[in-house]
Amino acid sequence: MIVDMSSALQRVGKVAGLLGVDGDPLRHGDGWSNHAWLYQDVVIRVAARPGPGTLHQEAALGPRLPTEVGYPRLLGHGVIDGHQWMAQVRLPGDNLAAVWDELDSANRSVAVADLWARLAHLRHADMTGLVLPPTPLYAFDPTTLSTQVAEVRSIVGDRIMSRVDELIDKGRRATSSVPSVLVHTDAVLANVVWTGSAAIPIDFEFACVGPVDLDVDCVGREVVGRADPMAIDRLRGALTAVLDNRGATDRLRYYSLLRDLWAIGKWIQNDPTRTDAHAWAPVQDLVADVERSGWLDRLLY
Repeated sequence: MIVDMSSALQRVGKVAGLLGVDGDPLRHGDGWSNHAWLYQDVVIRVAARPGPGTLHQEAALGPRLPTEVGYPRLLGHGVIDGHQWMAQVRLPGDNLAAVWDELDSANRSVAVADLWARLAHLRHADMTGLVLPPTPLYAFDPTTLSTQVAEVRSIVGDRIMSRVDELIDKGRRATSSVPSVLVHTDAVLANVVWTGSAAIPIDFEFACVGPVDLDVDCVGREVVGRADPMAIDRLRGALTAVLDNRGATDRLRYYSLLRDLWAIGKWIQNDPTRTDAHAWAPVQDLVADVERSGWLDRLLY
């Protein structure tokens, strides 16, 4: 998507004026649906596209999050020139993905354990009267899933996809036995602020009510993919209660496959010709999940 940054800067300037925030933003960061503008004490996020978006639903959710999550205080939200916006207090610290390589293993381990502890508190959020749309990142809807599976079958072939079908069916049955609660669904390290002692999840735009252990998928694949043995061991320990639950492995493999299928769909959108699609990273992830050599197996064993 081509972004007119001069117009985007004008929009955030208008929002800053409404909030009484002086000066120009210190830094700008892109998401794939919203832009974040960082001021000294305030973060202003503005939707990249006009029309309906995800920021207003996050603004409605934020005040309901348990204090233990550490979510930054909401300062306001609205629409500017047709684009949704929301503003929050800026947390001290920086994006965990950006500083990960600068941290030693001990601090990485503290970060991943603290992140999981904060995400675990989401189950206590009071969702009374608030209806969130399903996350786009995991196709629990059978119709959407069927479409995704059909798209990928032509890339990896029937042998792999028949196994995918089996694992999805097994995981779906296992998921029926766990409660549905508020989950983040996109707790990648780029959506976490590391303060030096706390790893605070932010950007709840795709949060929804889903299986209680769903967020293990996103956090697990992120941490295992960064290949720090101490951090992986610390996460494994933090997840002991989750991993010991009946059917946990079946559910986590199911979630991982759903995330792989979503990611492959995004790559197809970017390259409809599917040139060398068998070598795409998410395709390789899906095959690894089927062959029990992916992130989950490295976490478990």
